[in-house]
Amino acid sequence: MYFSCISQYFFVSLQYQKSNNPLIKYTAMIKEFLNYIDKNRNLSKNTIENYARDLNSFVIYAQVLGWRWSTINQHNVEEYLAFLHDCKLKPATINRRLSSLRSMLQWAYRQGILESNAARFVQSQKIDRKLPDVADEDALRRYLSTTPTTDKARTIHALVAILLETGCRLQEAIDMRICDVHAQDSSITVNGKGKKQRLVYFSKTFRQYATLMSNMRKGYLLPISDAQQLRYMFYDELRPFTRTHPHAIRHLWASKMLKNGADLAVISHLMGHESIKTTERYLHLADNHIRQQYFQFH
Repeated sequence: MYFSCISQYFFVSLQYQKSNNPLIKYTAMIKEFLNYIDKNRNLSKNTIENYARDLNSFVIYAQVLGWRWSTINQHNVEEYLAFLHDCKLKPATINRRLSSLRSMLQWAYRQGILESNAARFVQSQKIDRKLPDVADEDALRRYLSTTPTTDKARTIHALVAILLETGCRLQEAIDMRICDVHAQDSSITVNGKGKKQRLVYFSKTFRQYATLMSNMRKGYLLPISDAQQLRYMFYDELRPFTRTHPHAIRHLWASKMLKNGADLAVISHLMGHESIKTTERYLHLADNHIRQQYFQFH
């Protein structure tokens, strides 16, 4: 029964991708919800796309089991989460999908579409908090010391330089426009999460990479707008030098700022964190650095 359910899930998933309208009873409400959050919550395009993917995942599973919105209950939602767990999804991914579903069901309840929010009291997955992955700065500097000879290499050189200098998120780098760069005070206006703007800064070293950004995407610093495509290019380009990911460069930036004595509140502001508690996890990285220095030089 379990494997039959999985096979049906992927079969319906493929049909969903091929067809424009196989689940109209579900997608109509999802589209209305996505339209609502787009207009009222100041979310980025990437966040809204994540909502859509998360909700469509539930829709496909519900379609396999013949569920209807009007009859979905807490047990159904918990069964769906158990299915995701059996599919080896990470707890953070499962929690994000639950959060998306809970938000939409709550909206539908407030709109009078549903009589209750079936996901309201469903428990999130427990997550073992690990220290953030930190990129190898020496490896990144070795990569930047090479001469890019292809469009892909020039794009990733520019991306790595932006991330190293500013500590911004990948999507924030993608959204950077030429008009956002202020040469007079070496700053860049960043459009962060929740469409909140902040200033980040760059050094003289960063200016040498400006020529790599000549192939502009309608006035943007980077020529590619697809985050997933950019990640694949990043992994492929950096593989001979290091195994890392774009967000690990952001962690590197934060840990360096702490090690060099920057104030935690300043780092939090520059990183665009809503709460300083999010930034505090980098203190553990600084503590590890201090410990390593002690045993290296004592």
